[in-house]
Amino acid sequence: MQVDPDSPVASLQHEVATAFQPVQVRMESAMDALTALQDEQTVGLGKSEVRELARQLQDQLDARAKARVGKANLEADRRTEAKMKGYEGESCGECGNFTLLRNGTCMKCDTCGGTSGCS
Repeated sequence: MQVDPDSPVASLQHEVATAFQPVQVRMESAMDALTALQDEQTVGLGKSEVRELARQLQDQLDARAKARVGKANLEADRRTEAKMKGYEGESCGECGNFTLLRNGTCMKCDTCGGTSGCS
């Protein structure tokens, strides 16, 4: 069965396929897409317009990269803060807080009371 490349299903399949690729591969893929876009947009556009489109796309890629780094740093900071407060430093599967305490061989969330599968 052939899926329409512009359909939401195709978009989701592409996102899943690329989600597990290393960052370097994804950046190279994005740069290839940028180059293809530049080539496609060159028809009927002047060089300055193509440069502006390329600059805008590069700005978007930079912003996304900074957001990913910021999110990773935020989680690392929350984990470190939790460990300093005496918690294990893992996030709760139910509420997402970093307030898990050792409860025998299991973990129990100090915030919501959820456990890591133990009773």
